[in-house]
Amino acid sequence: MAEKLGVAPAGGSKLGVGDAIMLLTAFLFGSSFPIAKAILPVLDPALFAAARYGLAGLALFSWLGLRGQDLRPRGANRRLLLACAAIFAVFQLTWAYLLSLTNASVGAIFMATSPLWGIVLAMIGGERLRPLGWLGIVLAFLGVALVINNSLSALTIEFDSLFVSLLWLFIAFLWAFFVAKSPPLVAQLGATRMFAWVIVLASLLMAPVAIWSGWDTAWDRLTPLIWGKFFYTALFTAALALALWNIGLARLGVTRTMIYMYMVPLFAIGIAVLFLGEHMTAARWIGAAAVLAGIAITRRAAS
Repeated sequence: MAEKLGVAPAGGSKLGVGDAIMLLTAFLFGSSFPIAKAILPVLDPALFAAARYGLAGLALFSWLGLRGQDLRPRGANRRLLLACAAIFAVFQLTWAYLLSLTNASVGAIFMATSPLWGIVLAMIGGERLRPLGWLGIVLAFLGVALVINNSLSALTIEFDSLFVSLLWLFIAFLWAFFVAKSPPLVAQLGATRMFAWVIVLASLLMAPVAIWSGWDTAWDRLTPLIWGKFFYTALFTAALALALWNIGLARLGVTRTMIYMYMVPLFAIGIAVLFLGEHMTAARWIGAAAVLAGIAITRRAAS
């Protein structure tokens, strides 16, 4: 049976397998920002999104087939499946387009609002989060903002036009809405099969836009390094990460799963520190501590 919106499965506030899965998922999501950003100057955003998720869906179906599992969407709510695919297609097309226009850190901070939208949707669905949970969510969001701002004395984040900012907020809401609607499909199809169908259908819905937008792609500019990054985003930050996300969702519930979105910018910054020569500052250490504290508080409040 699908879990009720916003309600975490029993298990208390202790860390478990579900939390480990969501930490790995957040790492994979976090790595997608800097890596995808490097691909988009060369590959059209719509073509990138459609090809990436088409390949990811084929990878998930191949995995299911090798394990001898039924690939058909038997028992699924077909209308809900198509609706989720359409939502996912709009989300990914817009995400890739916006990332091609803006700094990855700006996108990360707007996407960090998705847990807030998730809680709002849960409240509309009749659930309530204790005040302590709200404190944790706000604390974690402020921590993300501090990590990305990277200063204790000045505002360093450069936001783009109001239209672009509103689009980022829209897709942050869209992700939360998708997560809120997907648990019944996870229960009907299982985590991997559900996302395999969603992303393959989404890639087909994106295909006309991708063909039209990416018709004049200069394929000779796609170096082996760019291809390697593309395959990483398709197989790891898409196929693997989304399958893990649904497994975590089934174990932790919507609220406790969404809160791990706050770890995504932290992992993105960590990757930049380790591989791109950036440095940890006092602002980032304090912000990271605030994110971890906010996650811990929200987990306890949602238990």
